[in-house]
Amino acid sequence: MKFPVAQHSSAAAYLEGYTEEMSRAIKTIEAAAFDRAAALLSEAYLRGARMFICDNGGSALIANHMQRDHVKGIRTATDFRPRVLSLSTNVDCSNYGIMEDLHQATRHALAQYIR
Repeated sequence: MKFPVAQHSSAAAYLEGYTEEMSRAIKTIEAAAFDRAAALLSEAYLRGARMFICDNGGSALIANHMQRDHVKGIRTATDFRPRVLSLSTNVDCSNYGIMEDLHQATRHALAQYIR
């Protein structure tokens, strides 16, 4: 999915198109899969497991951001001490787009749920 596919007349028009596209994309996430991911992460953090994450291209940024969400975000005001390491540091991240935004939003939502 590529966005934008056309020029927008204003920032407001761009925002409207962007939020419509994001809404359409996020509706494709299977709720049961989201629950399974949250349960796996919670269980791993409770037993002190390490999580290594990586990706390439634009999604490498998401791996780095997920590390931040799951280390700093979960630790804030909780007793969770997740051990997360991104293996995507220093990777070319030039092809970032709306799907990466969706990945980032989903991973952030998981961190907030676990917290």
